[in-house]
Amino acid sequence: MAENTPYDDAFKTVVHDCKSLLIPLVNEVFHEQFSADATVSFSSNEHFLNQPDGIQQKRVSDALFTIQEAFFKNYHWECQSDSDASILIRIFEYASQAALDDAVLERGSLTVSFPHSAILYLKYPKSLPDKLRINIQTPGGSIGYEVAVMKLGNYSLDTIFEKKLLLLLPFYIFHYDGQLDALNQNPDQLSALKQEFLSIKSRLEQLRASGDITEFIKITLIDMTQKVVRNFAKKYSNIKEGVKSVMGGRILDTEARRILNQGIAVGEARGEVKGQAKGEIKGRILEYIEIRREDGHSDETILNSVIERFHLTKEEACEYLYSSAAI
Repeated sequence: MAENTPYDDAFKTVVHDCKSLLIPLVNEVFHEQFSADATVSFSSNEHFLNQPDGIQQKRVSDALFTIQEAFFKNYHWECQSDSDASILIRIFEYASQAALDDAVLERGSLTVSFPHSAILYLKYPKSLPDKLRINIQTPGGSIGYEVAVMKLGNYSLDTIFEKKLLLLLPFYIFHYDGQLDALNQNPDQLSALKQEFLSIKSRLEQLRASGDITEFIKITLIDMTQKVVRNFAKKYSNIKEGVKSVMGGRILDTEARRILNQGIAVGEARGEVKGQAKGEIKGRILEYIEIRREDGHSDETILNSVIERFHLTKEEACEYLYSSAAI
């Protein structure tokens, strides 16, 4: 089983907290035409597989979701930071479990519908094909389906903004894979890198000002961009500090809490009078937990998400989780 990475965490955070950003990604890779108003809903991304020794092993996919407008389609997306050959095995495991979740058993016939699968590759060899394929040999014949491949390196900064593929922004530093030594040592190259990340921040602010994205989405993208840079360039202090200097420090703590207080009043038990600051914060967290539960996430996944999103201790997050269950 592949280990979870900071890049998986960043991808999952943006996907689940800024789900509207999935729509342009799906339109790009699968040549769909969903509008920005299409509804995105998540399915459970946790499944348990029975192993030969009788032990159940948990599998957690990056994103299983449905987009619905005039019609609906199911999608499965994974973020891959290397060329791990086992990814196709995991894709099939995740997709088949998702298909079983929605299986239809009628009159001795079982019908399963597999989601449209795609992989976002952050790093990859030149030999990586544009599409992968899963073939299945059955007693009734051979069937198969393609797994879409999205290569980060194919998208320049201008293209990302032109096509509104903002979900790719946190991983932009991967464009400089193999160049970190030079960037860290050369002031001119480091300055050019800083200007590029300053451009990211400025363009996100322009989108926020025009109403194309919310303040919360802007801040989440900036925060996850910095998280990825800190891990990708962890041995290169000049790069880490340079990007931080133009994009700001870890601002999500104060900014997200400020957003929570801007008229998003749910109330301590969704029944308190709106406008009480403490009730607004608690109500927003409770609402967040409820939404994640409705999307099929386990309490363990929600707990970890609440800790990271609202910067709470485990004890504080547990109190909200239990409080939500009691309402």
